[in-house]
Amino acid sequence: QRGISVNYTHRLTPDYSLGVLVSQQKTSGDSSLQDATLRLLNVNVTGRVGKKTTASVGIRRVSYSGNTAPYEETAVTVNLNVQF
Repeated sequence: QRGISVNYTHRLTPDYSLGVLVSQQKTSGDSSLQDATLRLLNVNVTGRVGKKTTASVGIRRVSYSGNTAPYEETAVTVNLNVQF
């Protein structure tokens, strides 16, 4: 198994930041049925939306290519974090 991952964060304003995560993993085995590649791209914006509240909105793209069951996914994610 071989893999690489790059994670980058950039502060847009004092309260908001942009994050990008790109990764790839390759798996190989004795037969071609065990060969697979998993790719991930995740982009999100995180920021303070209240005194004790932060929110994150992102887009995630996953692609799995293998001989057994190829798979692709695109999703929008929203996270809300409230401190009490």
